[in-house]
Amino acid sequence: MHRIVFSLLLLLTLLPISLIGSTYYDPALSRSARDACRDAIAVTLERTARVFPWFGSMPAPVFSFHAGAARETPASPWAGGYYIRARHTIYIQHVPVLIEQERLLATMRHEAVHAALAMAGTSPLPFWLEEGCALYFSGQVIGRAPAGARRARTLGALERNLLALSEQNTEEAWLEIRSSHAQARRIVSTFVERFGQAHFINFLRVLKNGTHFAQALASYYALLPEEVDAWL
Repeated sequence: MHRIVFSLLLLLTLLPISLIGSTYYDPALSRSARDACRDAIAVTLERTARVFPWFGSMPAPVFSFHAGAARETPASPWAGGYYIRARHTIYIQHVPVLIEQERLLATMRHEAVHAALAMAGTSPLPFWLEEGCALYFSGQVIGRAPAGARRARTLGALERNLLALSEQNTEEAWLEIRSSHAQARRIVSTFVERFGQAHFINFLRVLKNGTHFAQALASYYALLPEEVDAWL
């Protein structure tokens, strides 16, 4: 018995710290749901580390899975996930609904991108850029926005739209926010596809370490914010 325990402890010391993380499962979740979550964790960590090189060498976020709403977060049933930097924890709620709608993996990857960006530095990104990255690198599918959903013509307007709709935390706002999400993701995809992913990831790290957006944009891409407005 002592030999078995010693072997397990030895195995844990040999594993990279990034692969050792805590996971909480709501007791109300079925065994099959837990298995689906467990499988999705491995895929999420591997894919996120492939995009963000620092992610795989740092402690992995804690995953907390819930059958219904997680009390610790303001996340909504239609959004599904929430990352809290202070706890380095990804909350995934309404898991059975996410599994049924085939949104579990994309939701986890979305929140893992937020975790990776938080690990890159302490300075905040523009909200549109943060969400655009999470949407693009998670491979999330954005549904159709309702007729009349507001569309931005400038980065400033896009920022205001996203912040206003996110704070409402209602289903109506979640449906309308799809338009802004699509615009934010389009900008990120344009950066990556025109100038390369590695260059864009370095750009994000510079921003996370305190460089002003306009300054980094000029230095890395020789662009003005007004020129990026044209991509909307």
